Order: sequence, then structure tokens, then C-alpha cells
Amino acid sequence: MVIMPKIVDHSERRKVFAQAAKEAIANKGIEPVRLVDVARAAGVTTGSLSHYFSDRDDLIDAALEELVIELEAKNRVEAMEGSLLDACMTIMPVNEEGIAAARVWLAFINRGLVNADVAKKMAVFFKINSARLSTYLIEYEGKAPRDAENLAETIGTFVDGLMVRATLDPEGWPAERQRAQVEAVLLELVGPGALIPQA
Repeated sequence: MVIMPKIVDHSERRKVFAQAAKEAIANKGIEPVRLVDVARAAGVTTGSLSHYFSDRDDLIDAALEELVIELEAKNRVEAMEGSLLDACMTIMPVNEEGIAAARVWLAFINRGLVNADVAKKMAVFFKINSARLSTYLIEYEGKAPRDAENLAETIGTFVDGLMVRATLDPEGWPAERQRAQVEAVLLELVGPGALIPQA
């Protein structure tokens, strides 16, 4: 009888561990997180992590990449479901998943202040996200390209700022208040079309 070695999907394991790192970061922030915290969240030993990541920073970078992939998937124009309002709300801290993601995102923003590589990655994400929102405004709201670019930057900046405030003051910014605020701003900037689901 021949015993075949267990086949392990390297990229899938890295993804699982990056998700565990995000969980640990959401609970503790980036700087206090140790490999043992991530290993505990993933249900493995720290030795298992060393097979997939060269060091702690490599693992933290993978967590950021995983978060960006998730956010980009939510923000693709072709992936948007519902209205522009609904799309904006997907990144807001209105439930446990959103709160955890926002806490991780803010931790990386903080890291970007002292780490040029992280800052560059986040700047690229903001640029891509703004371009996608601009495309949406052109295709679905009939905005002129230049107007759409400016409007996309304004909406993105507003949503990012509200996400920060709501994450830091969850009692002051419950889900209903967040949605009402985003709705009011989109009505003012875009018009009623922002509340209508895409066909």
C-alpha cells in the first residue's frame, strides 16, 4: 500500500493565515500582534506559519493584501449589487464583519504613516477605488468624465472619513445613523439615482 503525501494548496494556506492575522489585528492592532496570536487565531503552531511567511512583517503584509483584495472585490463596478448607497455601505462598520474590517483598515492607515511601502499600497488602492467609482458615475449616473472624477474623490473622502468616525465612536454612529448620513450626502452630490438599485 502506497501512502500518498497530503497535498497542500500553498496559496490557500497563506490566505487562511492572512485572514487569521486580520482577526488578530482587529482585536489588538498591528504593533502588539505576535506570531503566536495569529497562530492561535488560525488554530496552528507558530512553526506552521514559518513554512509560509519569512517573518512577522511578511505575514502582516499578506494581511493587508488580503484586505485590499476583499475591498476591491466589493468595489468593482460590475460586482456592485443594489444602489450606490448600498455599495458605499459595504465598507462601513455597521455589523461585526464591517467593524472588524474597519479596525484592520485603520490599523494599516496608522502603519502607513511610518511605512512607505504600506502607504504606497494604500494610495494605489484609493486611486483604483476612485477610478471605479468614477466609472460608475459616468455609466450609471450620466456624469461627464471630469465631473465624475471630482465627485468620486469627494464621495470616497467622505465615506472614508465617516468610516473612521463610526469606528472610533460606535455608540454615536450606529448603523442607522451611518446609512442616513451616507444617503443624505449622496442625494446632495449625485441625486436620487444614487438610491436606486442598478438594473
